[in-house]
Amino acid sequence: MSQRQLVAIMFTDIVGYSTLMDQNEEQAFELLAKNRLILTGTIGKYKGICLKEIGDGTLSRFNSTLDAVNCAMEIQETLESEPDLNLRIGIHLGDVILSEDDVFGEGVNIASRIESLAKPGGICITEAVYDTIRNKPEIPVKFWGEKLLKNIKRQVRVYHIIVEKPRMGILNSIKRAWGRLPSTDLEFQFVRPASPGNLVSDVIMKFRISCSQCITIFGIRVNNIIFGAAMGVLIGVLLKLLKSQFL
Repeated sequence: MSQRQLVAIMFTDIVGYSTLMDQNEEQAFELLAKNRLILTGTIGKYKGICLKEIGDGTLSRFNSTLDAVNCAMEIQETLESEPDLNLRIGIHLGDVILSEDDVFGEGVNIASRIESLAKPGGICITEAVYDTIRNKPEIPVKFWGEKLLKNIKRQVRVYHIIVEKPRMGILNSIKRAWGRLPSTDLEFQFVRPASPGNLVSDVIMKFRISCSQCITIFGIRVNNIIFGAAMGVLIGVLLKLLKSQFL
């Protein structure tokens, strides 16, 4: 039995999948399996239903637009550590016809078309979705203009959700990793040297790391204590070099 319902529709698509399939079928199938595993778990976490796979794409529905957006953002953030897997995602809120295992209507077409507008690793949403999250400052959104979509008679106002990426150079990567430490205090105390050769007493560094959970740096899992010790050594060496130049 079919019924009409207002739902959030989410389309995903793997960037460059057709080219990969042409070059290496085995690698393409492995990538598809990885994509399925990541999406299935995340969509279920946000109470969504993955209705079907369309080649390397997926069609899912959510009863909440906020759940759909949060799901899409978590997917893209998860894929930050999977450089071989890039997705485009499109989300639209519309009145559609639901059957037992499928969905039909203009809303599905719109979601499909705006997905193709998204940048690799990006998320496109329509104004209908934006209206439900405009008061959520934790979801940064940029207006992308009015777009004429294939087989859609009217222009559609499209927005782009800004997903922060960690691949921004070594300094920002270290800063992001340090910021994820559960409890880390770093204090520097500069003391006038008692003698020119007494460099050890010049700088006192105090670290307090209260737990040993792991963080991710450049896609590598690193223990907090190891990371803190390495940072301490690095900073100590840098400070000694600076002091040797100016003192």
